[in-house]
Amino acid sequence: MGKVVSMEEHKKKKKKTVKKLKRPSRRRAGSFRWLFIVLLMLACLVAGYSFSHSVFFQVREIRVSGTTELTAEKVIELSGIEKGQQIFEINTSRAERMIATNYWVEQVDVKRVLPATIDITVKERVAVAAISTPACIILVDGGGYVL
Repeated sequence: MGKVVSMEEHKKKKKKTVKKLKRPSRRRAGSFRWLFIVLLMLACLVAGYSFSHSVFFQVREIRVSGTTELTAEKVIELSGIEKGQQIFEINTSRAERMIATNYWVEQVDVKRVLPATIDITVKERVAVAAISTPACIILVDGGGYVL
């Protein structure tokens, strides 16, 4: 049969046979490495925001093309865009709608050209007929739009 052992000997033998499993070391939430990464990301965000609102992205030139009846100054005035505005704050679809209110404008396209240029391309209506009335002469384009 077996050998009679005391409880103390049994506990000692049990401790020797049971090996402790090592747990992988975990990073603590309060370590300086995580703090450094968070601060670095925050600094990058602040730097990016500051750069996008700097003088580098202020509108310095507004180019208008495709106009014959309208002047470039009139198109710029209709758009509501001014030199010195931040290029990212300009609502290009709103500017397109504002320019399209002029009866000579058939199509308009407003684009940002980074870093500091706005490009406005206008397609004007072309008068194909003139109707003489006692009061005035009426111009009509190919689609029947009265100019």
